[in-house]
Amino acid sequence: MGESETKQKEEIAAVFGRVASTYDRTGRFAYFGRRVVAAVGLASGARVLDVASGRGALLFPAAEQVGPHGKVTGIDLSEPMAKATAVEIQRRGLTQAEILCMDAERLTFAPASFDAVLCGFSIQYFPRLGQTLSEFRGMLRSGGVLALSTWGKGDPRWSGVQELRRSYGIGENLGATRLRQPGDLELVLRKSGFDPADAWTDEAEFTFGSEAEWWEDLWSSGPRAGLERLDSDARERFKREAFERLQELRGPTGFIERRQAIIGRGINP
Repeated sequence: MGESETKQKEEIAAVFGRVASTYDRTGRFAYFGRRVVAAVGLASGARVLDVASGRGALLFPAAEQVGPHGKVTGIDLSEPMAKATAVEIQRRGLTQAEILCMDAERLTFAPASFDAVLCGFSIQYFPRLGQTLSEFRGMLRSGGVLALSTWGKGDPRWSGVQELRRSYGIGENLGATRLRQPGDLELVLRKSGFDPADAWTDEAEFTFGSEAEWWEDLWSSGPRAGLERLDSDARERFKREAFERLQELRGPTGFIERRQAIIGRGINP
């Protein structure tokens, strides 16, 4: 691993550590997490690895499906994120779930340890995606399932806000890989040894009740990295201009954004 990749991982861990306490207040990760888990159809008693668990968007529905006789092991690169999710696991009294602070590219589990591997909205952070997916395949028993998700196309109604973000360099600043079509994800899965493999889109609408709520969401997710690179004057200027553009999107309940996810599923031969 090169120095640049090491620094990128350190930044990813640090940024997501800072957002751990307020992560996913809109519920979009939790919503699509349930959709990914549903695509696997986990059996009672199954053994599951959840990569880049965050605050448990996939871990908790997976734990519900496998039941008390199964086991869901979550891992996350960010220690504060893992600790926050561990507290929630304990609060819910889930004896079948655990979370560890671990690098997804340096897994320490025995080969063929799991019936399913899950990974929600994190594959964009792996610079060697094909190699990483092949390593995930090594964690699966024969016939085991990998299910993952990434973001698809943005809501065209929000194009003005997205253009403004790009002009300030505020996007998925930490990402290394872009997959915007189901066919792209399916191809990567097949090249990584999963057969059969398929991918599809899923969409849902989420509402920000106010400009402040939208800002808090931006500050509590990956784009925070781009915001933090701006000096205070530029950040305030961006915030002011963004709030102005948001007015075009205001509706009776606030600001509605349609999010598209690409969900992929592959079988380990």
